[in-house]
Amino acid sequence: MIYLNCIECNTTFEAKRKDTKYCKPCKKKRRSYQVMISRKKKHPEIELGVGSGNSKTNAAGPTNKAWKTGIQGYRKLIKKEKCNYCGSIKNLVVHHKDENRHNNELNNLQVLCKSCHQKYHVKRCSQTGQFLAK
Repeated sequence: MIYLNCIECNTTFEAKRKDTKYCKPCKKKRRSYQVMISRKKKHPEIELGVGSGNSKTNAAGPTNKAWKTGIQGYRKLIKKEKCNYCGSIKNLVVHHKDENRHNNELNNLQVLCKSCHQKYHVKRCSQTGQFLAK
């Protein structure tokens, strides 16, 4: 290993190559700044800084760009201990009784194993074993 001085903060750091100029923290800051400059060129209305600069778009809930429908929120509320039909404790999923994925009321949710969940949603022909439309 080689010991060099960072040209940004002048601290000594360990490097694998002798042409390395920045320590890890300075390199990370520099890369982040380069990304922000690139973003500024594409979108002049965005101010330089971390993220988009709009705290409302990064907030939890419907204003967040990554927020879909709130479907995932109920998973923390319901305890997945065993399947309500067969009692299995493996491969548990949460099923919506009324089949409306957006109705996340606790009385509309039940815990099923993947096998029982598949049996509920998919019907098979008793003679051929083929899947049938529900």
